[in-house]
Amino acid sequence: RDGSLLIKTIKKDEVNTLLRILPQYCNYMKDNGKRSLLNRIYGIYKVRLKDGEEEQQHYFVVMNSIFPGEAVDRISERFDLKGSTLGRKASEEDKLRLASKVVLKDLDLAEEIESKRVSDGRVICLGTHAKAAVMKQLRQDVAMLRRCSVIDYSLLVGIAPVESNVPRRRRIARSIRSFLAPKLYD
Repeated sequence: RDGSLLIKTIKKDEVNTLLRILPQYCNYMKDNGKRSLLNRIYGIYKVRLKDGEEEQQHYFVVMNSIFPGEAVDRISERFDLKGSTLGRKASEEDKLRLASKVVLKDLDLAEEIESKRVSDGRVICLGTHAKAAVMKQLRQDVAMLRRCSVIDYSLLVGIAPVESNVPRRRRIARSIRSFLAPKLYD
């Protein structure tokens, strides 16, 4: 109800992958959980539905929501970034249908940076120290995924406007603290 959890249906092969990497994932999260940008997985479940003689199995995972419940309404743009350009653009249909809730992709971000964002002075800027902290954590998270032979992952980025009357340095520091250590991860 508060938006802190996410329930996502998954396929059987994804269940097998999660179960295979579970020991490494648990150990990694014990050591890096407060800093890691990886989702916190709380459980994997299977539901069997029987309709006469036919049985269907559905799998789902319960994990923390990427964005804290109280922040969802403030987020104006969402980007699912994979570091690839092949097919990495949100469809025009989704943009129209979902409006501000659409999840944009790598090419959408590149277009925004090239067009209006650069011209009106709005770019994603974390500052030197915050950028270094984010990049260090991303490298550690990706290294763990690589050790687990996970090759399909992405970084979900949410952009929320900040108050302009707060000095720029404090705005960036507050944003990155929220990003690196949301209330849900404490």
